[in-house]
Amino acid sequence: MKKIKVCFWLNVQSAHQSLFLDELYNHQYIDLKVCYFDKTNKNRIKLGWSNEENYKDYELKVLSLDTALDNISDWKERIHIVMGYGFSFNKTLVPLLIKEQVKWIHWSERYGIGLAKKLNYNVFLFKLLRPLFLLTKRDYGKLVQKYALGCFAQGELAKKDFLLMGISEQKIENLFYTSELKKNISSEKTNKKNEIIFLYVGQLSERKGTKDLLLAFKNLQVKNVKLYLVGQDTSDGKYLLLVKKLRISRSVVFKGIVPFNKIHDIYDKSDVFVFPSRYDGWGAVLNEAAYAGLPIIATNQTGAAYHIIENNFNGYRYEASDIEALVSKMQYYVNNKQFIDIHGKNSKEVIKKFTPKVNVGRFINALKKWGVDF
Repeated sequence: MKKIKVCFWLNVQSAHQSLFLDELYNHQYIDLKVCYFDKTNKNRIKLGWSNEENYKDYELKVLSLDTALDNISDWKERIHIVMGYGFSFNKTLVPLLIKEQVKWIHWSERYGIGLAKKLNYNVFLFKLLRPLFLLTKRDYGKLVQKYALGCFAQGELAKKDFLLMGISEQKIENLFYTSELKKNISSEKTNKKNEIIFLYVGQLSERKGTKDLLLAFKNLQVKNVKLYLVGQDTSDGKYLLLVKKLRISRSVVFKGIVPFNKIHDIYDKSDVFVFPSRYDGWGAVLNEAAYAGLPIIATNQTGAAYHIIENNFNGYRYEASDIEALVSKMQYYVNNKQFIDIHGKNSKEVIKKFTPKVNVGRFINALKKWGVDF
């Protein structure tokens, strides 16, 4: 087998992709280059992302497309994986690849974050208008269908979007985020008290369903529970006031921002992971929660929930913004504590399908399917 030359075009370095890229770089039949064309924005730094740019042998920070291609002398021989089409950089890159008849592949999450925001994350309106919105993406879909080798989807929700954009099913394969924690979590939880700790990790915002979670937590029919909220509060103190109004201050703990390399301690002390997001392309925190051995409750507007959650095996998926449904799923673990451990162990089995090594297998199998000779 010969080495296949590939080049990934990504906006920034990410813990959600680095392990997969390392595994791909170390594969005996892959010659890898990765180009980053943007800076980590301030919001992500506030969420605990690192702003240190330490590049590995296969990585390159580029200032412009011209300088990037000057530094990759064999760029016409490589297969280029383009991360989305929303970046102005990629809107220059894709036409060039098409013009020069260079092989390329689209890779992204689902579309629609801008639409969801305009609708104030109203789930009903988003679902209603989503098909019309995707019609505006069909011109790009035609480019992918006609000129690209294929299309990598970040899961089922992304695949549905690509189909509505006019990309054929034969052109679409899954390629997931493979985020893990920095430390192996022991099977024995450090929390030995007679209480259940529900954990949420992510920005505290309308988009992430923070209010939904607080209202659901208020309605749990039990006293020996706590809720840990980890992440930046974007509400200017409104969630803190809501907690006081609901009289759940003693049970809700605002942990603030916790850096990625320290978050394992929070997972270790928690029992059930809850992710009430009203819109998420993937939701890599579900990877982390499964890796940590927690049962997972997440919405059907979270891409990862269709893959990392197996209903009634390691958690539950429910309709986004349905507070009663969320209460029901949380209450299940309160009433059936034995399933916290059972479903948590099952999460560790499920996440084995989403390791960097398995993802490399998906990548190579897709290339073979699309006619790449190894």
